[in-house]
Amino acid sequence: MDNMYKLHKNESPEMILAFEKAISTFKYFWRELYWEYRRIVPALELAYVKCAFTQENLEDKNQPLIEYMWIDQVDFDGSTISGTLLNEPYIIDNVQAGETVRLQFESIVDWMFLSNGNVHGGFTIQEYRKTLDAVNRKEYDEAWGIDFGNPDEIFLVYDQKNYPENLDEHPMCKSILDQFINITNTDPTIITKKDESGNQLLHREVIAGNYLFVQELLRLNTNKLEVNNQSMAPLDLAHKMGWTNIVNLLN
Repeated sequence: MDNMYKLHKNESPEMILAFEKAISTFKYFWRELYWEYRRIVPALELAYVKCAFTQENLEDKNQPLIEYMWIDQVDFDGSTISGTLLNEPYIIDNVQAGETVRLQFESIVDWMFLSNGNVHGGFTIQEYRKTLDAVNRKEYDEAWGIDFGNPDEIFLVYDQKNYPENLDEHPMCKSILDQFINITNTDPTIITKKDESGNQLLHREVIAGNYLFVQELLRLNTNKLEVNNQSMAPLDLAHKMGWTNIVNLLN
């Protein structure tokens, strides 16, 4: 994380720790969004990712200008995150609100999704809220239109208190496994078809952390050594995302 400390040297150690927690748990955000894009009826009120945008600093070549801003309409291919910039920048001028932006995975500093009024993620938000008194914290929440709750309690997945097993497997993956098996058996060509990032079905299911789907694709003898446009095999992506259970499955 030396590069992170160098890039964000003007941030407090507590905020840098929030950045680290966000990127290490981003897998849960992407898994939820993967399923959100497949729902007929949306379940999320919002799904945002905060990234570090940089620009050359003409006054100090060794320290780029940096601004932290949120994007929505998020897409992710295992290496690059893209979306629509929500904020109007104040420090940099190489992007504008409303633009489609593409950044590297390492630029992620926070993520947040809202489901049934419950916030998941929001590491930098909660770190900032810790510095506020009760009055200012209430005003901050009202400005967002969201009750962010206890800043010391951050949830990663839906209904985590009642169903901690949701950390290991998304409930929708379990519920439509038979449908997935039927689809792949009916049309095996979908297994080897590549998207614009060179990811095949196995790559995409690994990125999303769908253990049961990955297990089924391996049962069908899917080539687990196939690489995408970034020369990453499914095992590389499982390591990058931090899906330990899938790493073990692919080894």
